[in-house]
Amino acid sequence: MTNLARRSALALAPAALAVGLAACGESHDITGATASFNKALAPTGVKLDCPGTVDGGEGKTFDCTVSGRNGTKQTVTMKIVKENGELKVDPENPAQFKAALVKAAGQ
Repeated sequence: MTNLARRSALALAPAALAVGLAACGESHDITGATASFNKALAPTGVKLDCPGTVDGGEGKTFDCTVSGRNGTKQTVTMKIVKENGELKVDPENPAQFKAALVKAAGQ
């Protein structure tokens, strides 16, 4: 993959997390959001590992791990946000998140 294609995939990856969360009470299944994100990142060799469920509603933060082919692993903080009445997953600090993706991609 060219550097341009890799950078494009990394730039689009946060948008992949904007998927609805399955909810039962205050426990949210985020496996679908994580899977969508990883599908977008697959060409870059970067992967996001998150817990399967997160307890809490809007504003709840939780840690995930960004890892790359080069063995780099970094913890990133994600959060549950409400968008158009739906709960979604987003990076808590977009700049930190993007830096972790770039580092894991070896750029």
